[in-house]
Amino acid sequence: MVENTPVSENLAEYYDLIYHDHDYQREVDFLDKVFHKLPKRQVSTVLNIGCNTGNYAQLLARNYFVVGVDNSAAMVALAKKKVPDVDFFVEDMRNFNMERTFDAVVCLNFALNYNLQEEDLERTLRTCARHLEKDGVLICNVKQETVQSPVTIDTADTKDINVARVSQIRQEQDLLHVNNLFLIKDKKKIDFSVDNHKLKVYSAKVIKRKLKGTGFKRVHVLHGFNFKHFGSSSAEIVIIGIKR
Repeated sequence: MVENTPVSENLAEYYDLIYHDHDYQREVDFLDKVFHKLPKRQVSTVLNIGCNTGNYAQLLARNYFVVGVDNSAAMVALAKKKVPDVDFFVEDMRNFNMERTFDAVVCLNFALNYNLQEEDLERTLRTCARHLEKDGVLICNVKQETVQSPVTIDTADTKDINVARVSQIRQEQDLLHVNNLFLIKDKKKIDFSVDNHKLKVYSAKVIKRKLKGTGFKRVHVLHGFNFKHFGSSSAEIVIIGIKR
């Protein structure tokens, strides 16, 4: 099931502030390098699955034709305002069909980990394959290790908005329970919101097997957004799959 999302619908407007320190440019630079290394496919079109508020799409659209999809209507609405030249759609990553194909599909922000059943993961990977040209590339990042954290507190501010987040990640077998309490001061209004969601941890071995069974002929596993091979210490891995 993928009903849980990185930030609840009612917090979507604060998403960019909450994740203000995320280095989207570094990750898009990595995508560019991968695209230019492909021997049989020149990338000019990109499908961004799990686009959130459109930060990846905004950067990718400088050099590529981009379409974005997300299961959150609130996120998609914000993405449309941020990047009006890109088409964004509200879709379930497990089963949508745009009736066209792309040179590349990117599925970042640990979107695959929101598939809480392996059957849902397979459906999502088949959706990715369905939207790729032959020799097209899928790039996604995945959590492969379970991590427990003590309670952490972080803050973010603009002139009119102050957000404080109290967070904890709790492990239960292969599930990560991410529990957040947000305190928000928006102009003169003060409110709070509880945001809890789950992620399923997938090993590199499982992801590679699923990709081989859903239409991909070559699969590379890297240690994060660089070209180092992953190891046992790689909590975050980046998967590159080439469509059959």
